[in-house]
Amino acid sequence: MDSKAFGDLREKITRLKNERDQIMDEMRDDQRDLSTLAEEIRGLRYKVDFQNHELQKKETVIREYDTIISESSKAYDKLMMNTVNLKKAIEIENSELQRRLLKYKASH
Repeated sequence: MDSKAFGDLREKITRLKNERDQIMDEMRDDQRDLSTLAEEIRGLRYKVDFQNHELQKKETVIREYDTIISESSKAYDKLMMNTVNLKKAIEIENSELQRRLLKYKASH
């Protein structure tokens, strides 16, 4: 082999090393990007878990409100019905007392 062939071979080896180094640099960049993305994903997963937990708490509170509203509405309706019934009973009793009073006055 002559010196030109050795020089060409040396040049090719240097070029291959440079290409390898460039790819290694790109690989390090890609690994850094991957690490950054993995960290962002962990952060997003934490946020998703937190939001799910908050939603579950709010759903529980809403169910409690619904139960209280339902029970209160039933109690209110029953109270109103009893009030109407009481009013009717008082009116009937009042009418009866008025009738008796008139009857009493008429007899005396």
